[in-house]
Amino acid sequence: MLDYRQYAKDKLHLFKGIKLLVLDNDGVMTPGQVHYYDNQTSVGVTYSVLDGYAIARSKKYGLHIAIISGRQNKALEYRAQVLKVDENDFYVGVEDKGKFLQELMNKYSLKAEEVAFVGDDFIDISAFKVAGLPITVPNRHPIVDRYAKYTTLNQGGLGAIREVCDLIILANNVDSDMRDELLKFWNEVE
Repeated sequence: MLDYRQYAKDKLHLFKGIKLLVLDNDGVMTPGQVHYYDNQTSVGVTYSVLDGYAIARSKKYGLHIAIISGRQNKALEYRAQVLKVDENDFYVGVEDKGKFLQELMNKYSLKAEEVAFVGDDFIDISAFKVAGLPITVPNRHPIVDRYAKYTTLNQGGLGAIREVCDLIILANNVDSDMRDELLKFWNEVE
């Protein structure tokens, strides 16, 4: 994972007040590759343990996590279960992500400035338009650049979600041992 501190130093304010983090899957939670294992089209994808740990810790400290994916896949369903993403906050096969994001915001009575969405391609633009903090990854399609307010230093599936979760914890007054260590880490950079 790349050290994002110097890169994100003047952008930390963007993460203040975020209560809901919504993630795309392919290219964000994964490096964007699909692996076919046999002639029965068993599909596999790769997930980062750094990202998974950050999601679990952030949820423990009160950050709400949801997943909206355009593609259905069993690996993602299993990953969402492992990460304990509530089934009511997990949507697959979604073409209009902005509509689903708006429904989530209404369900939890959240304003746009309390919501971050991480995506990487055309299908994510409708959600970028709804979220107060649209975030993308370096391995994105450049079509999303005009909508994103923050691009992670780390690639999707290779620490991007960890970077975002760390920045949300750092920017908000979260009472946690992880925040204490992150602050020490953050303050080491001039």
